[in-house]
Parts: sequence; structure tokens; C-alpha cells
Amino acid sequence: GNAVTYLGWVIPWGTPLTLLGDTAEQVQEFQRDLVRIGIDRPEAHATGEPTDWVLDPSDLASTERTDFVGFMAAVAQDPKRVYVDARRRSEWIDGHVEGAMLVPLHEFPARIEEIATLSRAAAHAGTDPRVWISCGSGFRASIAASLLQRAGVPAVHIDDLFANAAKAGANIVVD
Repeated sequence: GNAVTYLGWVIPWGTPLTLLGDTAEQVQEFQRDLVRIGIDRPEAHATGEPTDWVLDPSDLASTERTDFVGFMAAVAQDPKRVYVDARRRSEWIDGHVEGAMLVPLHEFPARIEEIATLSRAAAHAGTDPRVWISCGSGFRASIAASLLQRAGVPAVHIDDLFANAAKAGANIVVD
């Protein structure tokens, strides 16, 4: 899919990559796709399960996930949640959740500190410091959540189609 494109957006050129996949074929296919964006050779690769790739299973982490119904339930408890929309500006203009902050995925690396500051401010105010993130289908949001977590920012991945936001009760604003 778009994984290679998104990877090209969010990692600095020359970053060593390790490809992880279920099978050698899966890793080889992804490596072929990387050549299209100029990444000729990953640093390393491995196949199997995540538990095969770590020395201690406690080294694995997961991302909290919800859908728009879960997000709207959280908003009902605290309407001032930090909520980021990782879609492109053209998608945002067509409609976005009221109160969302637009940070397209390709801007995430440059804006992580801005988002981290909002999370810290929420924590300082005694509210939920987690950053809730959505996109069009959940894929870009998963990448954004991972980038935030790597930076030490607690994140909740809204793993849902944006089309379900209104069905869940979100107020959609069109610019």
C-alpha cells in the first residue's frame, strides 16, 4: 500500500532501516518497493513474530487503540482532549472533527515537540495527557501514534474510518 510513501515522509534520509515481516517474501517485496523511493539496501531484516525480535518480551510495547465511538465517549468525559488529525490538508478542508488540530503525517517529524507541549500542558492542568490521533482509515494515525510514543508522548490510535466520526456523534466542520 502506501507504507513506503509514508516511510519516505517521516524518516530522515539515510536513516538505517531494519525490515521486519512475517515471511522472507514479505520482507523482499517491501525491499523492492523501497527501491522506488531511493532506499536501495536496508541495514538488516528479520522474519517471524515480534517476540522473536527482542531479548526480553517486556521490551515490546503496544499502542492504545479505539474507534470513533470510544473517542466520542472519552470526549463526553473531557471535551478538552488533545486530538490530532493526521490527514492531508485537502482531506481536512472537506470535513474534520470540531476541535481537532491538523498535523498531516508528513509534518509529524517537524512538529512532534509542538504536540508534546500540548500533552505536557494537559498533564500540568490535571487532564488526560494522551494525544488522540485519527486519519482517513487508521493507517497514518498508527504511524503518527508510533512516532509520538517513541518521543515519550502518550498516544491513543483512533483505528477507524474517518467516515465513522459523524456516525459516532462527532461534530464535523467543513472549511
